[in-house]
Amino acid sequence: MKGVLLIISSTRMSQNSVEHAMRICKSENLPLHVIFILDSELPDSIFDKLTMEGYLGERPGKIVHQAVLQEYEIKGRAKIEELCNLTKEKDLECNTVFQKGNFLENCRKIISEREIKHIIITRLKRSSLSRFIFGSAIDQLKKEFPNVVFEVFEEE
Repeated sequence: MKGVLLIISSTRMSQNSVEHAMRICKSENLPLHVIFILDSELPDSIFDKLTMEGYLGERPGKIVHQAVLQEYEIKGRAKIEELCNLTKEKDLECNTVFQKGNFLENCRKIISEREIKHIIITRLKRSSLSRFIFGSAIDQLKKEFPNVVFEVFEEE
């Protein structure tokens, strides 16, 4: 399946990346695939730390954790719908997917299944040292999919 893949998540989104993806789709007459990934591991690490440090008890921590995930999901689904409506206004084909789970694993699966050759994604602002120490999901994807064109935008 050809087209441009726009990967967004609760922490990865830029208006510039959205506009750029739509420009490419319009100029090359390609469909836009919008994928929202609700990375469940992000709040897990935050709440594990807060619980271990004693800021939250186990039960209140789970309740807050579930509320945060639910809020991320509501916002994610709303963002997908908003982007789909915007593409329709520009007379573009739009395919959407909402995924939960590990960001990197979901990206790998979607890129492989849809045979995507062009990806637009937003990167969080971090130092080079931080990327070196903790790694980068985007850098990992670039290594695993060398035939895919990646256009990476910095968080606004």
